[in-house]
Amino acid sequence: MRPLFVLPLLLLSLQARAAEPQYLNAERDCRVAIGRPQPELSVTWDGACKDGYADGSGQLRWLLKGKPNGAYEGTLAKGLPNGAGYRLRPDGSSEDGNFVDGRLCGAGVYLSAKGDKLSATFEQGRPVGQVDYTTHEGDHYQGAWDGKAPHGQGTMSYALGGSYQGSWQHGKMDGKGRISYPNDEQLDGDFEQGHLLGTVVATTDAMRYSMREDNRRALIQRKTATGLPVPFKKAYAELTPAEQWVVKRAYPILQEQDEPPYPVGGVAAITQSFVDVQKKLLTEADFRLNVLIDADGKPSTADIFTAPTPELGRLAATILLLAKYKPAVCAGKPCAMRYPVHFRLTMER
Repeated sequence: MRPLFVLPLLLLSLQARAAEPQYLNAERDCRVAIGRPQPELSVTWDGACKDGYADGSGQLRWLLKGKPNGAYEGTLAKGLPNGAGYRLRPDGSSEDGNFVDGRLCGAGVYLSAKGDKLSATFEQGRPVGQVDYTTHEGDHYQGAWDGKAPHGQGTMSYALGGSYQGSWQHGKMDGKGRISYPNDEQLDGDFEQGHLLGTVVATTDAMRYSMREDNRRALIQRKTATGLPVPFKKAYAELTPAEQWVVKRAYPILQEQDEPPYPVGGVAAITQSFVDVQKKLLTEADFRLNVLIDADGKPSTADIFTAPTPELGRLAATILLLAKYKPAVCAGKPCAMRYPVHFRLTMER
């Protein structure tokens, strides 16, 4: 095996679901509601039984092929969560609050497996009205919600820098609103699908670029990194307009004339440093960090979110803090923003 460095495209999905109840017998002929039957699915219940159903306060534990597959602690009525409780779902997401017939109803908190937190009023398991939502990446939203995303009036503060206050449509800035940049500049306008009305966003094919090892003696130049949607060795100014929009996707507040922070000369130098780390590790690992780039283009701090060990996290932070960057440009002026880095080191077989 040899190391292969991959830069993945990350997608965020937040969804709370509740299936029509079906029942499974626990101990003592106590029926408990389940989402759907599965072979080798079993359940334990340590509370009371009434009329053949689990009833009252206690703990439920589901097992699939003998392994944990979700749990519930709280009050049941006729085998369904009813009243205050906490439910851990098989995918690692959880719900905490008041339940009615197995679904959140009233004030409650939904926590995704990745750590996205939604505090809201729920109706039949769906958030309604005003919510307080924080993503696992640190973005924070307060305002109206359509069940899946911001919808109506609300404010989003972004972990990478800046905020937007105004009208939303299905998770996008849409309607009248105000962007507040990290350098205190502001932009008021009419927005449509995340951009100022009339903005033409250049698009590009879903390219994935690779970087090859720098070894002139080798007959075959092997790939050492792959998966980047823009060229490795191009500075931001050298990218096409479509490629620049690809980079700006991580920064929802940045508009057509704005620029994100970016490594001088492209991401090749940073990538090569991580490739060198992988050559020594010879194992699979994940790194996710944000580095704050000030208005002069100097990196000041690096936040470590994911690293295989604390020592390797500090090494990754050092790599990023020693790199050279151009600053972000907000409303025509340099500004401080964070540059996100997510490197996945894999072994090619």
